[in-house]
Amino acid sequence: ASDFNISHNAADNSIDLGDSLTLAFLTPVKVFDQTKILLYKDSVLQSAVNFSAVDSQKFQYKLNLKLLPQHQYYLIIPQGAITNILDHKNDTVVMAWQTRSEREYGTLAVSFDSKANMIGNIIQVVNNDDIPIFQKQIDSKPAVLFENMLPGKYRIKVIGDKNKNGVFDTGKYFLKTQPEDVFYHRE
Repeated sequence: ASDFNISHNAADNSIDLGDSLTLAFLTPVKVFDQTKILLYKDSVLQSAVNFSAVDSQKFQYKLNLKLLPQHQYYLIIPQGAITNILDHKNDTVVMAWQTRSEREYGTLAVSFDSKANMIGNIIQVVNNDDIPIFQKQIDSKPAVLFENMLPGKYRIKVIGDKNKNGVFDTGKYFLKTQPEDVFYHRE
């Protein structure tokens, strides 16, 4: 099973609060027998493991578990628990990660003028490379909270989501449509 690769987002041995362990595969998964998978929190076996497919082709699976602060987690995927569409089975995989303490995180509250029609627009917290770190669609509340943020420099980006589909739509030249408006907070 040397051609069966599993990558994950705990490569640096930590996962931030609010995130979840995500497993990624080079080939779509045919069988994902989560009854064989073991999860430990601080060396205590957890009762049941619950993964769900992230995409319809089953290239990624997400652990459905709210991670608690300041804990060590271990996941053991025994040989043959996962089979891809080529009928290749995984070798045994052991992963370990930890979560930080809540004191290491902050919360950002972004409020808007109630006269501005912001409902349905997308608000993003982006890093210096304009990569979204957090994203929410604005509802009827006058503020949006971004929790479990690590200290750093961020910018606020608002996308005028005209069709309210939750994603930035680029313009289409042949349909003569413009891209959705993008605004950055000045401070």
